[in-house]
Amino acid sequence: MASPKQFGTKERRRFVRWHGELPAEFVIFSDMIIPDVPTKTDGILRDLSATGLRAVIKNVYNTQEEGLASGAVKVGAILRLRKPEIVVKAIGKVVWMQDKPDEASTKIIGIEFSDITTCGQDAIKGFVIDFYVK
Repeated sequence: MASPKQFGTKERRRFVRWHGELPAEFVIFSDMIIPDVPTKTDGILRDLSATGLRAVIKNVYNTQEEGLASGAVKVGAILRLRKPEIVVKAIGKVVWMQDKPDEASTKIIGIEFSDITTCGQDAIKGFVIDFYVK
């Protein structure tokens, strides 16, 4: 039998994460007037749960980065889930951000959803469940 120390600290996440990779679109926007906002850009979705995601987003510039870090700028995500293709749109806030090595305008970010429909959240839950429970 495995010891509790083998698994690290107690899991705090409410929902299971899917650790795959999918292309996604992101809209960086604000309800305030900020230069270079809104902007639509491509990225890669890496970790996904019903409450947030981790992504690699291209073309994030200094003004956007400052606004994202402060919460003044938000991120809209357009996720195209397979099996069959379902489009989920959500708005989130950046909870952490780091530079992608060797790519100055590309950021690795953690997004917590602040606005997502119940149907969108259910679609993500269904996608994750279908991946793990076959």
